Amino acid sequence: MCRLKTLGWLAVGCLLAGGAMAQTPHQVPLRRADSFFGLHFDFHAALTDTLIGKTLTDGMIDSLLRLVKPDFIQVDSKGHPGVTSYPTKVGYTPSRFEKNTLRLFRDVTARHGVALYVHHSGVWDDQAVRHHPTWARIRPDGTADTQKTSLWSSYADSLLIPQLREISDYGVDGVWVDGDCWAVEPDYGPASVAAFRQATGLVDVPKGKSDPGYTALIDIQRQAFRRYVAKYTNALHQYNPRFQVASNWAFSSFMPEPVSLPVDFISGDTDPLNGANRSAFQARCIAPQGKPWDLMSWSFGYGWTDQVGTPKPAVQLCQEAAQVLAMGGGFQAYWTQNNDASLTPWAFTTMAELARFCRARQPFCHKAAQVPQVALLYSGVAHRAKTTGAFKFDASQSGNLLGTLNALLYSQLPTEVLMEHHLHGRMAQYPLIVVPEWPTLADTFRTELVQYVREGGNLLVMGHETVRLFERELGVTFTGPACGLFWFR
Repeated sequence: MCRLKTLGWLAVGCLLAGGAMAQTPHQVPLRRADSFFGLHFDFHAALTDTLIGKTLTDGMIDSLLRLVKPDFIQVDSKGHPGVTSYPTKVGYTPSRFEKNTLRLFRDVTARHGVALYVHHSGVWDDQAVRHHPTWARIRPDGTADTQKTSLWSSYADSLLIPQLREISDYGVDGVWVDGDCWAVEPDYGPASVAAFRQATGLVDVPKGKSDPGYTALIDIQRQAFRRYVAKYTNALHQYNPRFQVASNWAFSSFMPEPVSLPVDFISGDTDPLNGANRSAFQARCIAPQGKPWDLMSWSFGYGWTDQVGTPKPAVQLCQEAAQVLAMGGGFQAYWTQNNDASLTPWAFTTMAELARFCRARQPFCHKAAQVPQVALLYSGVAHRAKTTGAFKFDASQSGNLLGTLNALLYSQLPTEVLMEHHLHGRMAQYPLIVVPEWPTLADTFRTELVQYVREGGNLLVMGHETVRLFERELGVTFTGPACGLFWFR
């Protein structure tokens, strides 16, 4: 228990360290692996946005960079509507522009030695499927999706990759691909169906989770997504080896599996509500994945039902940032751009206050490694068995995992969220492993947990379905609902 308290004090020291730290000037923009603090802007341009660039000025961007001093900024290039906010030669744009804002952002950021990334929608592209119906994924009822592209289509080769190469030619440092893994839904188009039948030997294609073969169908969608990300990432690296790529939420809570693709960094944007708790969870899902990473907070609360947004004060954003910094990651915050791509100068002071908070903690926290103490299992196997989508994370369906993490953290127990591949072969490093209410575990992993206990480890198993998985080791037979909590020692 003494080691637990030691790490607890270390975390407090990291978060309470005072004093301001000036950003070290650098003429060459930092790579994402070395970046610590950034800002994200987007507005998902529409065809009706014909005034892009009207009020965005060199001085507006210059003032932001001088006041906030970020390592990088991300700006809009194409949102989910599929309309670019710069004058592309490949794709769909408004009928006119006031100025080329992407060129302006690159010119000013280059002058300050600040890296520039773009926010670019991937799988989700309304205009692409509108103009190319054969690129659309097919719904279970046989109709074409009006938003999501098919992973078996030529969309990546014909539109996505050419646009990102075009953006690379501006000297942009990289791309944060939005609307990607979490936008993947089952595709019932001919190529997907053929792949399913070849893999399973089944003729009838399942439409729901209770239908035979549904798990195999979803796994085929996952394989197709990995091929798609590998295709555009490899193509961009080949075109420009310095161009950096992240697929939003890949290899995170949405995609709980080992990193298997050549992405340069991992990133995601946390829920706009309950941000501190969500950031604490999401940071812990990404931190062990072995890649440079950062996490983004929304600068405003937003209700998905009522669609009402309210700006967050700096102190609230600092609370969210602290959860990320304490896990060794980089941090960024999201502000919307206006529909002419201009920024919101009234928010610059909030950005600067947030930046000062983060910079003061950079020497203590950035790239920090966790001391193994408490491991909370996020079972990728159990998650995939439960979810109905390819890469979905639904907080309402994972309340047991989130609630257990909060209980551990609020009890001052330094806790990591670890997946099977993080714990395999290194369980003995953890004084305590907690298995929350997962109804299934891989047999090999369950066996390794039992061996961990036999060798002196402490295993806390929660929930009657999970306890049943260890019925043999407990030496009992359950004839009714099992007790919900067992401590193995």
